[in-house]
Amino acid sequence: TQRSDCIVAENIVRRWEARAPNSAVEEWLNGFRKIVLPIMQSTEGFVGVSIHVSRGEDPRHIAVFTTWEGEDALMQFAGPDLDVAVMPDWVAAIIPDHDTHATHYDEVLSESNQ
Repeated sequence: TQRSDCIVAENIVRRWEARAPNSAVEEWLNGFRKIVLPIMQSTEGFVGVSIHVSRGEDPRHIAVFTTWEGEDALMQFAGPDLDVAVMPDWVAAIIPDHDTHATHYDEVLSESNQ
């Protein structure tokens, strides 16, 4: 648990976004599941991932939120410059309109009925 001002932060959430034509979303998601997700899951301190895709638009807006136990865990995945997006060549080829940087948040509340 880390302190951010007066709020106790449980985890760090990393956000990355992209815009992709409908035709590319499934290919990207399959690649993410097969290539990126196993790397994340093998990283100590990885908590989870949530991927959101806009409805009914073309191009679609993709937002990826990953949750990490702290900066050390995140650095194991992202490298020393946490703001730079992790961008495998195959992702750039499928989705050329993507953020080159990630944004980070302190997770102060996470609830679920599941």
